[in-house]
Amino acid sequence: MLYGLLPPFLSSMALSLIKLAKRNDIIHAHWSACGAVAILTQPIHRKPVVTTLRGSDIHKAKKLGPFSWLHNKSLKGSSFTIGVSQAITNELKRQNPDMTEKIKFVSDGADDVFYAVPRNRQSVSVSPFKLLFIGSLIPRKGLDVLLKALAISKTDFPWMLTVVGSGPEKGYLSSLAAILGIDANVHFLGNVSPAQIAELMGDHHLFILPSYLEGRPSVVHEAMAAAMPVLATDIDGTRELVTNSEAGWLVPPGAENALSIALDDIIKGKRDLKAAGLAGRKWMLEHELTWNNTAKQYNQLYEEAIQSFKRTKP
Repeated sequence: MLYGLLPPFLSSMALSLIKLAKRNDIIHAHWSACGAVAILTQPIHRKPVVTTLRGSDIHKAKKLGPFSWLHNKSLKGSSFTIGVSQAITNELKRQNPDMTEKIKFVSDGADDVFYAVPRNRQSVSVSPFKLLFIGSLIPRKGLDVLLKALAISKTDFPWMLTVVGSGPEKGYLSSLAAILGIDANVHFLGNVSPAQIAELMGDHHLFILPSYLEGRPSVVHEAMAAAMPVLATDIDGTRELVTNSEAGWLVPPGAENALSIALDDIIKGKRDLKAAGLAGRKWMLEHELTWNNTAKQYNQLYEEAIQSFKRTKP
């Protein structure tokens, strides 16, 4: 069914792109399919294309079919292909050794509102211990694993979990919390503004992201900028943030027992939350991971792409 929707979706995108390209100097596409549309319509709009990939593109491209063809079309035609994590960038270069010069790494940043979050949270001895999850309510985010981990937790210290986000799994996850007997401790907020997310990060003790698959999650950037310690899964993208910065701890994806043990240790005060939070913010500042800096890096690539395209355009 998904493949059947591709032709009308891509055709509509192509028509809109041709119209919008008339008043722009460059096209910046996100995800392979969008990059491919920009390349296929390039003989008409005659503008250079830069494409950013965020992880799922690479996994889909490993399978034969339309996504693989679109991915390859995007790679070959784009002036630059950007990976948002080192893992994505390295994998792209490994798969395409003849294109390494035009495969670049540009990290997402974090908004200033997160760097402004006060460093001094409530003491972990203050009841309840506040956990924060932010993400789409879809299977690959692993929220069901977190709920099961909390249900088997052996800590007697009161806790609460705030869930920010929406998605098709909302009903199932709400029911699961009730079945596990922890629904009184789990609060589903739905979608909130970035300013509200920053407030929540300032008010909660620990950020948790139990995903099975991520590119380089912006929400972890935001938690680190807010000096919030992170408990996440040991997967590409998240690993390079949490391990390199010492901003928190990692557990295997899908491992509810390991996640529960880590949570028990953290809630019982066996991990230094303040040190992890400050280390994360320090690392973000040292690497200048702000949206302004991200924009500067993209602007430089835009200028290079435009000049190169002018030289090669017939």
